[in-house]
Amino acid sequence: MPRNTPKSQNGLSGLGPLFSFIGLMGTMIFFVIFSKIRKLDEIPISLTVIPLILGLTFEYRRICKNWKTIIYTTLGAFALSLFSLLPGKRERNYRFEEHLAVWPYYFIVVYCLIAIVSHSKKTTPQLTEGITLLQSIALIYWFIDLNFMNDEQGFLTIFFLLSIPFIAYSFFHALSQSILTDSARFILSLWSSVVMLVFSIDNILRVMNQDFISEDGSYQIITSVSLQYFVLGISSIYIVRNILMLSGFFPSRNRFFNKTYFNDINELRDEHISRYSAKQVKMYHTLIIILFTVSTFVANYNYHFLPRHTVVWLSFILSPYLLYFFDVIILNTFLRPRL
Repeated sequence: MPRNTPKSQNGLSGLGPLFSFIGLMGTMIFFVIFSKIRKLDEIPISLTVIPLILGLTFEYRRICKNWKTIIYTTLGAFALSLFSLLPGKRERNYRFEEHLAVWPYYFIVVYCLIAIVSHSKKTTPQLTEGITLLQSIALIYWFIDLNFMNDEQGFLTIFFLLSIPFIAYSFFHALSQSILTDSARFILSLWSSVVMLVFSIDNILRVMNQDFISEDGSYQIITSVSLQYFVLGISSIYIVRNILMLSGFFPSRNRFFNKTYFNDINELRDEHISRYSAKQVKMYHTLIIILFTVSTFVANYNYHFLPRHTVVWLSFILSPYLLYFFDVIILNTFLRPRL
Protein backbone atom coordinates (compact mmCIF):
# COMPACT_ATOMS: atom_id res chain seq x y z
CA MET A 1 0.00 0.00 0.00
CA PRO A 2 1.25 3.51 -0.75
CA ARG A 3 2.84 5.76 1.83
CA ASN A 4 1.68 9.24 2.63
CA THR A 5 3.19 12.07 0.61
CA PRO A 6 2.95 15.84 1.03
CA LYS A 7 -0.38 17.46 0.28
CA SER A 8 1.24 19.59 -2.39
CA GLN A 9 1.04 16.56 -4.67
CA ASN A 10 -2.68 17.21 -5.19
CA GLY A 11 -3.04 17.99 -8.88
CA LEU A 12 -6.64 19.17 -8.50
CA SER A 13 -5.70 22.43 -6.79
CA GLY A 14 -7.37 25.29 -8.62
CA LEU A 15 -9.46 22.97 -10.80
CA GLY A 16 -12.48 23.00 -8.52
CA PRO A 17 -14.55 25.44 -10.64
CA LEU A 18 -13.81 23.39 -13.78
CA PHE A 19 -14.91 20.15 -12.17
CA SER A 20 -17.97 21.88 -10.71
CA PHE A 21 -18.94 23.11 -14.19
CA ILE A 22 -18.38 19.66 -15.68
CA GLY A 23 -20.41 18.13 -12.88
CA LEU A 24 -23.22 20.65 -13.37
CA MET A 25 -23.40 19.93 -17.08
CA GLY A 26 -23.28 16.23 -16.36
CA THR A 27 -26.14 16.57 -13.87
CA MET A 28 -28.26 18.38 -16.45
CA ILE A 29 -27.54 15.62 -18.97
CA PHE A 30 -28.38 13.04 -16.33
CA PHE A 31 -31.86 14.49 -15.80
CA VAL A 32 -32.47 14.09 -19.52
CA ILE A 33 -31.27 10.50 -19.30
CA PHE A 34 -33.29 9.94 -16.12
CA SER A 35 -36.49 10.63 -18.01
CA LYS A 36 -35.51 7.79 -20.33
CA ILE A 37 -34.65 5.51 -17.41
CA ARG A 38 -38.14 5.95 -15.94
CA LYS A 39 -39.62 4.35 -19.04
CA LEU A 40 -37.67 1.13 -18.50
CA ASP A 41 -39.44 -1.84 -16.95
CA GLU A 42 -36.28 -2.82 -15.04
CA ILE A 43 -33.13 -0.82 -14.34
CA PRO A 44 -30.16 -2.97 -15.50
CA ILE A 45 -27.76 -1.76 -12.80
CA SER A 46 -26.73 -4.22 -10.12
CA LEU A 47 -26.77 -3.27 -6.45
CA THR A 48 -23.21 -4.60 -6.26
CA VAL A 49 -22.12 -1.26 -7.71
CA ILE A 50 -22.82 0.31 -4.31
CA PRO A 51 -20.09 -1.52 -2.29
CA LEU A 52 -17.76 -1.17 -5.29
CA ILE A 53 -18.07 2.61 -5.30
CA LEU A 54 -17.97 2.74 -1.49
CA GLY A 55 -14.66 0.86 -1.52
CA LEU A 56 -13.25 3.20 -4.15
CA THR A 57 -14.37 6.27 -2.19
CA PHE A 58 -12.99 4.83 1.05
CA GLU A 59 -9.52 4.36 -0.43
CA TYR A 60 -9.51 7.70 -2.24
CA ARG A 61 -10.47 9.42 1.01
CA ARG A 62 -7.47 7.77 2.66
CA ILE A 63 -5.24 9.01 -0.17
CA CYS A 64 -6.31 12.63 -0.59
CA LYS A 65 -7.74 13.30 2.92
CA ASN A 66 -9.96 16.04 1.46
CA TRP A 67 -13.71 15.67 0.96
CA LYS A 68 -13.80 18.67 -1.39
CA THR A 69 -11.36 16.90 -3.72
CA ILE A 70 -13.50 13.76 -3.56
CA ILE A 71 -16.59 15.76 -4.53
CA TYR A 72 -14.80 17.41 -7.47
CA THR A 73 -13.45 14.05 -8.62
CA THR A 74 -16.88 12.45 -8.33
CA LEU A 75 -18.55 15.23 -10.31
CA GLY A 76 -15.92 15.11 -13.03
CA ALA A 77 -15.97 11.31 -13.30
CA PHE A 78 -19.77 11.32 -13.30
CA ALA A 79 -19.99 13.81 -16.15
CA LEU A 80 -17.28 12.22 -18.29
CA SER A 81 -18.67 8.71 -17.79
CA LEU A 82 -22.01 9.77 -19.28
CA PHE A 83 -20.37 9.63 -22.70
CA SER A 84 -20.57 5.85 -22.35
CA LEU A 85 -24.34 6.18 -22.81
CA LEU A 86 -23.90 7.59 -26.32
CA PRO A 87 -24.06 5.24 -29.30
CA GLY A 88 -20.76 4.11 -30.80
CA LYS A 89 -19.63 5.00 -34.31
CA ARG A 90 -20.22 1.48 -35.62
CA GLU A 91 -23.18 0.66 -33.42
CA ARG A 92 -26.17 -0.05 -35.66
CA ASN A 93 -28.74 -1.21 -33.13
CA TYR A 94 -28.46 1.10 -30.13
CA ARG A 95 -29.79 -0.40 -26.91
CA PHE A 96 -29.92 2.04 -24.04
CA GLU A 97 -30.24 -0.75 -21.45
CA GLU A 98 -26.87 -2.27 -22.43
CA HIS A 99 -25.10 1.08 -22.21
CA LEU A 100 -26.72 1.81 -18.86
CA ALA A 101 -25.60 -1.56 -17.47
CA VAL A 102 -21.90 -0.79 -18.12
CA TRP A 103 -22.08 2.91 -17.28
CA PRO A 104 -21.11 2.47 -13.56
CA TYR A 105 -17.89 0.72 -14.59
CA TYR A 106 -16.97 3.54 -16.96
CA PHE A 107 -17.54 5.89 -14.02
CA ILE A 108 -15.17 3.86 -11.84
CA VAL A 109 -12.42 3.74 -14.49
CA VAL A 110 -12.66 7.51 -15.11
CA TYR A 111 -12.66 8.08 -11.34
CA CYS A 112 -9.48 6.02 -11.00
CA LEU A 113 -7.77 7.87 -13.87
CA ILE A 114 -8.58 11.26 -12.32
CA ALA A 115 -7.28 10.02 -8.96
CA ILE A 116 -4.05 8.78 -10.57
CA VAL A 117 -3.45 12.02 -12.46
CA SER A 118 -4.23 14.24 -9.47
CA HIS A 119 -2.32 12.14 -6.93
CA SER A 120 0.30 10.38 -9.02
CA LYS A 121 2.73 9.88 -6.14
CA LYS A 122 0.20 8.59 -3.66
CA THR A 123 -1.43 6.21 -6.13
CA THR A 124 1.94 4.74 -7.09
CA PRO A 125 2.44 2.16 -4.32
CA GLN A 126 5.79 2.56 -2.55
CA LEU A 127 7.24 -0.92 -2.67
CA THR A 128 9.56 -2.67 -0.25
CA GLU A 129 11.15 -6.09 0.03
CA GLY A 130 8.36 -7.07 2.42
CA ILE A 131 5.65 -6.20 -0.10
CA THR A 132 7.19 -8.20 -2.94
CA LEU A 133 7.70 -11.10 -0.51
CA LEU A 134 4.01 -10.91 0.42
CA GLN A 135 3.04 -10.88 -3.25
CA SER A 136 5.23 -13.89 -4.00
CA ILE A 137 3.75 -15.88 -1.11
CA ALA A 138 0.27 -14.93 -2.29
CA LEU A 139 1.15 -16.08 -5.81
CA ILE A 140 2.31 -19.47 -4.47
CA TYR A 141 -1.03 -19.81 -2.66
CA TRP A 142 -2.80 -18.77 -5.86
CA PHE A 143 -1.06 -21.53 -7.84
CA ILE A 144 -1.80 -24.16 -5.19
CA ASP A 145 -5.45 -23.15 -4.84
CA LEU A 146 -5.86 -23.37 -8.61
CA ASN A 147 -4.34 -26.88 -8.53
CA PHE A 148 -1.90 -25.86 -11.25
CA MET A 149 -0.30 -29.31 -11.41
CA ASN A 150 -3.51 -30.68 -12.93
CA ASP A 151 -3.84 -27.90 -15.47
CA GLU A 152 -4.74 -29.66 -18.71
CA GLN A 153 -3.75 -26.78 -20.99
CA GLY A 154 -0.43 -26.34 -19.18
CA PHE A 155 -0.62 -22.54 -19.03
CA LEU A 156 -0.52 -22.37 -15.24
CA THR A 157 2.36 -24.83 -15.08
CA ILE A 158 4.40 -22.80 -17.56
CA PHE A 159 3.61 -19.60 -15.69
CA PHE A 160 4.64 -21.24 -12.41
CA LEU A 161 7.98 -22.40 -13.85
CA LEU A 162 8.67 -18.91 -15.22
CA SER A 163 7.77 -17.41 -11.84
CA ILE A 164 10.14 -19.55 -9.77
CA PRO A 165 13.29 -17.39 -10.38
CA PHE A 166 11.44 -14.19 -9.48
CA ILE A 167 9.80 -15.74 -6.42
CA ALA A 168 13.21 -16.97 -5.27
CA TYR A 169 14.71 -13.52 -5.98
CA SER A 170 12.08 -11.78 -3.82
CA PHE A 171 12.68 -14.29 -0.98
CA PHE A 172 16.43 -13.79 -1.26
CA HIS A 173 16.23 -10.01 -0.86
CA ALA A 174 13.66 -10.17 1.93
CA LEU A 175 15.65 -12.69 3.97
CA SER A 176 19.14 -11.30 3.35
CA GLN A 177 20.99 -8.05 3.78
CA SER A 178 21.90 -7.87 0.10
CA ILE A 179 22.16 -4.30 -1.22
CA LEU A 180 19.21 -3.17 -3.32
CA THR A 181 20.87 -1.91 -6.49
CA ASP A 182 18.95 -0.06 -9.19
CA SER A 183 18.78 -3.23 -11.24
CA ALA A 184 17.43 -5.22 -8.30
CA ARG A 185 14.83 -2.55 -7.54
CA PHE A 186 13.74 -2.46 -11.18
CA ILE A 187 13.39 -6.26 -11.38
CA LEU A 188 11.46 -6.47 -8.11
CA SER A 189 9.20 -3.55 -9.07
CA LEU A 190 8.49 -5.04 -12.48
CA TRP A 191 7.80 -8.41 -10.87
CA SER A 192 5.40 -6.74 -8.46
CA SER A 193 3.49 -5.15 -11.36
CA VAL A 194 3.20 -8.50 -13.16
CA VAL A 195 1.94 -10.27 -10.04
CA MET A 196 -0.57 -7.51 -9.30
CA LEU A 197 -1.80 -7.60 -12.88
CA VAL A 198 -2.43 -11.35 -12.57
CA PHE A 199 -4.28 -10.85 -9.29
CA SER A 200 -6.21 -7.91 -10.76
CA ILE A 201 -7.47 -9.92 -13.72
CA ASP A 202 -8.37 -12.85 -11.47
CA ASN A 203 -10.10 -10.56 -8.97
CA ILE A 204 -12.15 -8.74 -11.61
CA LEU A 205 -13.24 -11.94 -13.35
CA ARG A 206 -14.14 -13.73 -10.12
CA VAL A 207 -16.02 -10.79 -8.62
CA MET A 208 -17.95 -9.97 -11.78
CA ASN A 209 -19.06 -13.61 -12.02
CA GLN A 210 -20.66 -13.45 -8.58
CA ASP A 211 -24.43 -13.49 -8.29
CA PHE A 212 -26.00 -10.06 -8.07
CA ILE A 213 -27.18 -8.88 -4.68
CA SER A 214 -30.93 -9.39 -4.60
CA GLU A 215 -33.71 -9.16 -2.07
CA ASP A 216 -34.12 -12.92 -1.87
CA GLY A 217 -30.41 -13.54 -1.26
CA SER A 218 -29.29 -14.87 2.12
CA TYR A 219 -27.46 -12.66 4.58
CA GLN A 220 -24.26 -14.67 4.14
CA ILE A 221 -24.34 -14.35 0.35
CA ILE A 222 -25.06 -10.63 0.48
CA THR A 223 -22.24 -10.06 2.97
CA SER A 224 -19.74 -12.14 1.00
CA VAL A 225 -20.53 -10.53 -2.35
CA SER A 226 -20.58 -7.03 -0.85
CA LEU A 227 -17.18 -7.63 0.79
CA GLN A 228 -15.70 -8.81 -2.50
CA TYR A 229 -16.95 -5.75 -4.37
CA PHE A 230 -15.82 -3.44 -1.55
CA VAL A 231 -12.31 -4.91 -1.68
CA LEU A 232 -12.32 -4.58 -5.47
CA GLY A 233 -13.28 -0.91 -5.06
CA ILE A 234 -10.38 -0.34 -2.65
CA SER A 235 -7.90 -1.98 -5.01
CA SER A 236 -9.26 -0.48 -8.24
CA ILE A 237 -7.02 2.61 -8.20
CA TYR A 238 -3.90 0.47 -7.82
CA ILE A 239 -5.14 -2.00 -10.43
CA VAL A 240 -5.40 0.78 -13.02
CA ARG A 241 -2.05 2.23 -11.90
CA ASN A 242 -0.22 -1.09 -12.30
CA ILE A 243 -1.77 -1.62 -15.73
CA LEU A 244 -0.48 1.79 -16.81
CA MET A 245 3.00 0.99 -15.48
CA LEU A 246 3.12 -2.21 -17.54
CA SER A 247 1.40 -0.99 -20.71
CA GLY A 248 4.25 1.44 -21.41
CA PHE A 249 6.56 -1.47 -22.20
CA PHE A 250 4.46 -2.48 -25.19
CA PRO A 251 5.17 -0.71 -28.50
CA SER A 252 2.44 1.04 -30.46
CA ARG A 253 2.02 2.37 -33.97
CA ASN A 254 3.71 5.72 -33.22
CA ARG A 255 6.35 4.25 -30.93
CA PHE A 256 7.38 0.98 -32.54
CA PHE A 257 10.92 0.46 -31.19
CA ASN A 258 11.91 3.98 -32.22
CA LYS A 259 13.63 6.76 -30.29
CA THR A 260 10.39 7.80 -28.61
CA TYR A 261 9.75 4.25 -27.49
CA PHE A 262 13.18 3.80 -25.91
CA ASN A 263 12.98 7.22 -24.23
CA ASP A 264 9.65 6.19 -22.73
CA ILE A 265 11.16 2.88 -21.59
CA ASN A 266 13.99 4.70 -19.81
CA GLU A 267 11.51 7.00 -18.06
CA LEU A 268 9.34 4.04 -17.09
CA ARG A 269 12.38 2.18 -15.77
CA ASP A 270 13.30 5.20 -13.62
CA GLU A 271 9.73 5.31 -12.34
CA HIS A 272 9.88 1.66 -11.34
CA ILE A 273 13.20 2.21 -9.55
CA SER A 274 12.01 5.35 -7.76
CA ARG A 275 8.91 3.64 -6.39
CA TYR A 276 10.96 0.81 -4.85
CA SER A 277 12.54 1.68 -1.52
CA ALA A 278 16.30 1.18 -1.22
CA LYS A 279 15.84 0.70 2.52
CA GLN A 280 16.00 -2.92 3.61
CA VAL A 281 13.02 -4.28 5.46
CA LYS A 282 13.35 -5.16 9.13
CA MET A 283 13.85 -8.86 9.71
CA TYR A 284 11.04 -9.14 12.26
CA HIS A 285 8.70 -7.48 9.74
CA THR A 286 9.64 -10.19 7.25
CA LEU A 287 8.94 -12.91 9.81
CA ILE A 288 5.58 -11.37 10.72
CA ILE A 289 4.58 -11.19 7.05
CA ILE A 290 5.56 -14.82 6.49
CA LEU A 291 3.73 -16.01 9.62
CA PHE A 292 0.60 -13.96 8.88
CA THR A 293 0.27 -14.78 5.18
CA VAL A 294 1.17 -18.47 5.39
CA SER A 295 -1.20 -19.11 8.30
CA THR A 296 -3.98 -17.10 6.60
CA PHE A 297 -3.63 -18.86 3.26
CA VAL A 298 -3.31 -22.33 4.80
CA ALA A 299 -6.43 -21.77 6.93
CA ASN A 300 -8.41 -20.42 3.98
CA TYR A 301 -7.23 -23.27 1.74
CA ASN A 302 -8.41 -25.87 4.25
CA TYR A 303 -11.65 -24.25 5.47
CA HIS A 304 -12.64 -21.92 2.57
CA PHE A 305 -13.64 -18.95 4.69
CA LEU A 306 -13.42 -16.55 1.74
CA PRO A 307 -12.89 -16.84 -2.02
CA ARG A 308 -9.26 -17.03 -3.10
CA HIS A 309 -9.17 -13.60 -4.76
CA THR A 310 -10.74 -11.89 -1.75
CA VAL A 311 -8.36 -13.34 0.85
CA VAL A 312 -5.36 -12.42 -1.36
CA TRP A 313 -6.39 -8.77 -1.61
CA LEU A 314 -7.35 -8.62 2.06
CA SER A 315 -3.85 -9.80 2.94
CA PHE A 316 -2.44 -6.90 0.91
CA ILE A 317 -4.76 -4.42 2.61
CA LEU A 318 -4.37 -5.69 6.19
CA SER A 319 -0.62 -6.43 6.29
CA PRO A 320 0.50 -2.77 6.68
CA TYR A 321 -1.98 -2.32 9.53
CA LEU A 322 -0.69 -5.48 11.19
CA LEU A 323 2.91 -4.21 11.06
CA TYR A 324 1.79 -0.79 12.34
CA PHE A 325 -0.07 -2.47 15.20
CA PHE A 326 2.98 -4.52 16.12
CA ASP A 327 5.37 -1.53 16.01
CA VAL A 328 3.16 0.96 17.83
CA ILE A 329 1.19 -1.20 20.23
CA ILE A 330 3.17 -4.35 20.92
CA LEU A 331 6.76 -3.14 20.55
CA ASN A 332 6.41 0.31 22.13
CA THR A 333 3.93 -0.60 24.85
CA PHE A 334 4.98 -4.04 26.04
CA LEU A 335 8.47 -4.85 24.83
CA ARG A 336 10.51 -1.65 24.56
CA PRO A 337 9.89 -0.44 28.17
CA ARG A 338 11.37 -3.70 29.45
CA LEU A 339 14.55 -3.44 27.37
